[in-house]
Amino acid sequence: MDQFLTGLVVGVIGFAVLFPRETKIVEVLPENYTIVTDISEDMCMAPLDTTVVGRSVKTQRVVYTGN
Repeated sequence: MDQFLTGLVVGVIGFAVLFPRETKIVEVLPENYTIVTDISEDMCMAPLDTTVVGRSVKTQRVVYTGN
């Protein structure tokens, strides 16, 4: 019985380590504010080479829309 309980505890801990719960962040703003998200992507390729360089930039700002 002790081996069963030990195995159960180890299994629960192992499951928690391998499959962690994902944390979701929710942003709450007053009614007169909005979040504006801008995403820009740039790609550059060398003329004689197969090297491709890319960049993605995400910008967020809070905008007041009320009077």
